[in-house]
Amino acid sequence: MAVAIRGGHFGFSARRMKAIAEVHVPAAEITRAVELTARSVERALWRFELAAFAALIALLNLPLMAGHFADCLAFLPGAVRAGEWWRLLTHPFVHVSWYHLLLDATAFFVTYAELRPRRWRERFGLVAAAGAGGLLAAWWAAPVVSTCGLCGLSGIAHGLAAVVGLDLAQSRDRLWRRVGLASFAGVVLKSLVEALTGEILFASWHFGWLGTPIAVCHAGGVTGASILWLCFRRNNDARRNVVPGWTNPPFLSGLGNWKRPWSSCS
Repeated sequence: MAVAIRGGHFGFSARRMKAIAEVHVPAAEITRAVELTARSVERALWRFELAAFAALIALLNLPLMAGHFADCLAFLPGAVRAGEWWRLLTHPFVHVSWYHLLLDATAFFVTYAELRPRRWRERFGLVAAAGAGGLLAAWWAAPVVSTCGLCGLSGIAHGLAAVVGLDLAQSRDRLWRRVGLASFAGVVLKSLVEALTGEILFASWHFGWLGTPIAVCHAGGVTGASILWLCFRRNNDARRNVVPGWTNPPFLSGLGNWKRPWSSCS
């Protein structure tokens, strides 16, 4: 059975179809719609990211509700050598008391929130670098780790605080540059003093609720995160320098008026 379609395409008259075809949507409106969609997606992913960290921290600290902590997830060199490799990944998120958890989680989320303008890969990389730096420093410089273990987010929080200071120091505003430099210098000085003395600042104020603090892990976290920040900075500079016509890149400023092979010769 054949179906006859009258009046143009799908029942629309030719005049109607012409009117539809002539509808014009301004490019600015399309761009704005795309930007709003991208922002909504970015906002949703950011919230999911924070919620994932919060859920992970809450899950690994559930034993605190029973009056003890998850020592099977803390870092112990002997246990790792025996095959319990997961301790390398879980130890930063485990805490020995509610007080310990409150201090570390607050510092972590406050500093991590300042990294929102960065790409998620950079944020995760900085967390991993600070955690690895704190772990290596404690393992190498604090023999007590072999018996007491290592856990907590303080090393990562110190590393992220250093990165926040470095980011602020790149601001075009003079005041924010000074704030950033002062923040970075303060974190470095605090970590250095703690590493040299072997004690965290104001240790007596915590009433022993932090277990056995491994102060040197703060310096390790700052070192690891700062090194990766420098790598990101150099990589971003290199990306800017691949644009034809750029001259005198920062890392080649001493070589005179350098030009890329494909730039036009004058």
